[in-house]
Amino acid sequence: RDEDDSLIIPRRDEADASPTAKPKQNSKESVFNQGRVEKTQQQEIPLQIPHRQIDAAQVATKTDERIFNGSAKVTSLPDISSSSQKDEVQILGIDRSHFKPPAFTRKADPIVHKLSSQNRPTQHRRNTPVNNVFSSPVRNIWQSKFQSFNHMQSEMVQVLANSDDNVIVSAPTGAGKTALFEMAISRLFALKLNGQPQRGVNGGVSSVKVVYIAPNKALCDERQQDWSNRLAHIDRSIVCTTITGDANATSSYGEIAKAHLILTTPEKWDSITRRWNDYVVLLGSVKLMLVDEVHMIGEKDRGSCLESVISRMKTIQRAASSRMLTSYEIASSR
Repeated sequence: RDEDDSLIIPRRDEADASPTAKPKQNSKESVFNQGRVEKTQQQEIPLQIPHRQIDAAQVATKTDERIFNGSAKVTSLPDISSSSQKDEVQILGIDRSHFKPPAFTRKADPIVHKLSSQNRPTQHRRNTPVNNVFSSPVRNIWQSKFQSFNHMQSEMVQVLANSDDNVIVSAPTGAGKTALFEMAISRLFALKLNGQPQRGVNGGVSSVKVVYIAPNKALCDERQQDWSNRLAHIDRSIVCTTITGDANATSSYGEIAKAHLILTTPEKWDSITRRWNDYVVLLGSVKLMLVDEVHMIGEKDRGSCLESVISRMKTIQRAASSRMLTSYEIASSR
């Protein structure tokens, strides 16, 4: 023991030369177990160290290296500080004031349209032909299904095909609500195919993405199989992918970068978007969000997750739309 209270451990050859040294055990190597016990193949021998014990956090054990070299002093492990790397928001110079929700302004009450026998008698209802609303190639998505929209779909087609308004639809099972999602998807892709710019992003069809959120993986897989085949009639390069809890975070961002239509669950999309500061360009390219079974927002267990996802996507859009993103920045973010 030195004057500076440093711990000195005798060399191994000196310990072997001492008259009280025990014969060596037939063991390939000895390692420290929790800094207290030297483990061998045959038995456990308490590790006796003169003057004081060594804490386990002070010893870095390695199988192929000697822990102590001669009379080296025991030192603590190096301090690993957190990385100071900038996220995408800082690199792009996006003002964080866009993260805040806009100031409250009183808006007009939403338009509520009810399709019933009282306000729309059966004899006055119409079936709108697909060709009257959508042009080629986006209308090809329905060519294998039908040639005209049903009554409920005909009531909504003008709003979904000619505006970017937020829409909530409540209709019985089998009424044709899935076709309403397809109308919104067709409008978005038609704008890009016709060369009309979308606010916040400059680029081709690959620069815009659609997110479809369903309550379970089975529904996502069903929609992915159907839409993959039918969207190929619009453009064979359109990629549909399903991202659920089976995929890890790293592979998920790679799948999002390659896909145009992402099908996922509220919990998985919540996990992906928590790090949106690092992927603001990629997640900001989502220009359409479709939520199936949206009534589950009122559920006690899962409703808060869906509400958080919708609110977070609005924040991402405000941040991404604060400046025009170039095709180079979009490609670099992937």
